Amino acid sequence: MRKRRPKGGQARRKEKAVGSVRASEMTFTETERVTMGTPAREAIRDQAEKMGARRVFILASETLRTKTEEIAAIEHALGDRHAATFSGIAPHAPRSDVLRAADAARAAGADLIVSVGGGSVTDSAKIIALLLKHDVRSVALLHNS
Repeated sequence: MRKRRPKGGQARRKEKAVGSVRASEMTFTETERVTMGTPAREAIRDQAEKMGARRVFILASETLRTKTEEIAAIEHALGDRHAATFSGIAPHAPRSDVLRAADAARAAGADLIVSVGGGSVTDSAKIIALLLKHDVRSVALLHNS
């Protein structure tokens, strides 16, 4: 068995050769729960309640927010728990967009960030949580963090 050391935020991987196929195992950060088969508005409301979140910040794709009723349905289902919604993360999550969204989450007093959309929106939500935790408020600080 060959062990690799994680570099930065990379997953740890264990591997061993088995015939022509390399058996492997990857370890990622913990996922607390995954909900399937339930409308998003219900799943998000239920998860917010289970987590005791009072200020839910929705980070949504522009398409879902403007071309569907799904984001409005989630906002309605959250009721008083809905703090704010932000859309406008461009593809590849530009730093300036992520920082604007982090500022909006901070201003809303978010205690839970929910992403609804594709990869750039989801990646941004993870970064926003770190920006809030470490109080990063500028691109310069983002580069120095």
